[in-house]
Amino acid sequence: MKYLVTGATGGYGTYALGFLKELVPISDIAVLARTEEKAAPLKAAGFDVRLADYSDLTALEQAFTGIDRLLFVSGAPGNRQAEHKNVLMQPKVLEFLKLFIQVFLKQKLRQAI
Repeated sequence: MKYLVTGATGGYGTYALGFLKELVPISDIAVLARTEEKAAPLKAAGFDVRLADYSDLTALEQAFTGIDRLLFVSGAPGNRQAEHKNVLMQPKVLEFLKLFIQVFLKQKLRQAI
């Protein structure tokens, strides 16, 4: 199973990576970064680096190739609504959301019975 952590070069993303790499092999973790320069320490640590900006739909689509699970970390202030929409509208993310909703609804139905 391949995980993608967005915002991996920021504070929250770096913190989350510390926990995730204790749970799964680094080879199963991809990280999203805006530039090679920012991603260099993560690449040196052995992470699969994917380069994309939230505003670049083509790069996002390529970055999500082969990803099974997502930790979506919010972007920096700017045009957040449009950029987050770009991430959430990726076909792979829509698959994740569908799976999440199915699991959530099953749990709620079990609780109601």
